[in-house]
Amino acid sequence: NVIAVAAAEGRLQDLETFLKNSEELDFSDPRGSALVLAAERGQISSCLRLLHAGATATEADLARIAKASEIVATLCQLRPEEVEELISKGEDEMQEILRRKHREKNSGGDEGVKE
Repeated sequence: NVIAVAAAEGRLQDLETFLKNSEELDFSDPRGSALVLAAERGQISSCLRLLHAGATATEADLARIAKASEIVATLCQLRPEEVEELISKGEDEMQEILRRKHREKNSGGDEGVKE
């Protein structure tokens, strides 16, 4: 699956092209979903683009993703509008937001966002 391979390898330009030009998006691969493959290789930007394009994570995917990357597991649980917001951020800012959300989730949300 070209989408899964591009995502796993972090080839964002190719991934964007495949996502835009595919009539029917297929996020599956014999080795696992595109999200899982990208997460296992630490390709956070790929995961974000897959989610933005409509990929979803099953419970089994989330279990595999959590083993690979807690930050990506947090990303996979965001609401669509949160994914939309992150897509416009730079890599460093995106990762910082995800780390903050992960800390908030693990502390029961008690930290809150301070401005």
